[in-house]
Amino acid sequence: MTGVLNAMAGQQAGIRYTVTIGAMSANVYGYNPSVPAGAISSNAFLGRTIVNVSSDGGVSQFAFTVALNFTGADLPTNFFQAVWVQGTDGIWKTYRTANASFQNNIWAWDAGGSRPWTGTSPASRALILVP
Repeated sequence: MTGVLNAMAGQQAGIRYTVTIGAMSANVYGYNPSVPAGAISSNAFLGRTIVNVSSDGGVSQFAFTVALNFTGADLPTNFFQAVWVQGTDGIWKTYRTANASFQNNIWAWDAGGSRPWTGTSPASRALILVP
């Protein structure tokens, strides 16, 4: 697994975070301070605040959200390139912004029945954001 991660890191520089997985509701896991659920090692990303990273089993979706700026303007869809997520099973999943549905600074991906987080154990998982 380390070889795969090193190969990915060699292709793009990424910013690494540790997410402590919390239960947001039945079958939804991740980090969201407004719930509150989980924690993240830093909530800063390219001058924005990360406000949600979640895996939703109800709709088999993975989502990443940053706060709107003071004008309320959306960021461009390609504000960053990809999210690499270490799943509950330890397997890395890649979500590219080009493949996301996007609205109001929320990037969402169909996880196709293979969403990354399916519970709160193990509690901490790695996340890499690729600018």
